[in-house]
Amino acid sequence: MFNKLPRVMALSGVLAALMSAFVIFIAGYYQGEFSHAKSFVSELNQSGSLYASTIGYLGFVPLGLVTLFFILGLKQTLGKTKRVTIALFFLCFSALDWLVTAFFPCDAGCPVTGDISVSQSIHNLSGLFSTILVPVGIFLLISPLKKMKFHPLVIVFSMASIIAYLASFVLIVGNVFEGFEGGIQRISLLFFYGYLSALSVNIYLKNNLSANLSS
Repeated sequence: MFNKLPRVMALSGVLAALMSAFVIFIAGYYQGEFSHAKSFVSELNQSGSLYASTIGYLGFVPLGLVTLFFILGLKQTLGKTKRVTIALFFLCFSALDWLVTAFFPCDAGCPVTGDISVSQSIHNLSGLFSTILVPVGIFLLISPLKKMKFHPLVIVFSMASIIAYLASFVLIVGNVFEGFEGGIQRISLLFFYGYLSALSVNIYLKNNLSANLSS
């Protein structure tokens, strides 16, 4: 089953992780007042910010598409069961959130409530769906991954990413670490893309093993 997934597609999860780091930190470098500790990632292309369109269309859109490409490609490896289909559908919200951020940028400061624009409202709704559904998708995939004997490290990253998603939501909404909301979000993203990278590398190695056994 593993050799059905092209090797380039298998490693696209690692590519998505590298792109996320590159886009966030390079874009942040060119936004003078942007703080990785305080500012949310979506503030990189907030309305009225410097290079907003460039960051959105040339940064967030490609990142979202590569992430989506990898997640949809997982279906070829993990099968077409109802559980896997639902899990991958939920995971797709992580990729769609990048696209929404590009096409529906947030208002200055990315407010959650108050006098906000339609674009900000769509942005908030996308973030809510992503925060709720992505960890559910990760959880639903744990059992199929175990059955297919994925490396234990993948399962560890699965659990760590779920915890990071839930913890970041509670900490940010509860304003537990005021002034470090951006840092909390980065930690959550780090665990999620670490999860995708672990999946990506594991599938790539299994592809190589299958290719060697069949040759």
